[in-house]
Amino acid sequence: MSESPSYKYCPSCREEYRHDFDRCADCDVPLVHPEELTDESSPESAEPAEMMLLSHGARSWVDILAKKLRKVGVPYRMESLADLFDRGVLKTETRPTGEGIFVQPEHYPQANEIASQHVEEDLATISVDGGTHEVDENSCPACGHSLGAQDEECSDCGLSFLAG
Repeated sequence: MSESPSYKYCPSCREEYRHDFDRCADCDVPLVHPEELTDESSPESAEPAEMMLLSHGARSWVDILAKKLRKVGVPYRMESLADLFDRGVLKTETRPTGEGIFVQPEHYPQANEIASQHVEEDLATISVDGGTHEVDENSCPACGHSLGAQDEECSDCGLSFLAG
């Protein structure tokens, strides 16, 4: 028996939903699995290996970035890094956690600019485990972990920091 995809999509607005949802909250249309989308140029039809990893981190952080990309029409694909590792698409020494957000190479420059703005403008505070923490240049915007001046990735949550 084949395993069902982790997510479903709205065929109208392309919003991503967990597999246990059936209708789009905004469009009120039935959700479909990625293979049921009809636009062959959609990012959902591309394999992550054909795309560029824009960023990764906690689902809540990646969701906010995805909404910003969607708002300006930049196509993207989100996928669990652990699922990619399990399928052999992502090759790392240890099984990663969190979500990855991928874009097609031709959209990377615009997406990277949006991601940089997302880090700079929108993560002054973030809710973690029901609480909030203040973020400064010496802490991770996703989890609040203390960072060194040269850190390119948070050692606590794995968030990659984009060059500004």
